[in-house]
Amino acid sequence: MKNSNHIYSDLPMGFGAALMQNSGAMKYFTGLDERRQREILEATHFIESKQEMKNFVANLASFN
Repeated sequence: MKNSNHIYSDLPMGFGAALMQNSGAMKYFTGLDERRQREILEATHFIESKQEMKNFVANLASFN
């Protein structure tokens, strides 16, 4: 993990739960620099359902 662990305390609960269920997405997200992680976190604020969040996280895994 990056040296700025405080970003992980800011994870929206649904995003964190979806990441924990998708190891590829978790690996991708934790490997990003803090700026890119924050951009992704900002995008999660527009997600309105659990399924939409799962799809968003699955899409992250495809980048890994």
